[in-house]
Amino acid sequence: MEVAKALRTSGQSIFLAVNFLLVIAILATIRGERKRGAKRTHPTLILLLVLWFPLIIRGIFGVLQSAVWDLSYNNRE
Repeated sequence: MEVAKALRTSGQSIFLAVNFLLVIAILATIRGERKRGAKRTHPTLILLLVLWFPLIIRGIFGVLQSAVWDLSYNNRE
């Protein structure tokens, strides 16, 4: 049981870290476009930035759910 909890926590933590890297990449791309003189940000970048918020909430909840066993739906004890 402890191994499963540790693996789930580490997996959710990796998901959360990748989400932070995603927002850094999105913001760096938008900033680079602005420096090159683009007047508008590409709609795909705006869409990714908007969708980042639910992803980060899911990542935080996933880490909490795997680390705090009372939040887990698999808790059958």
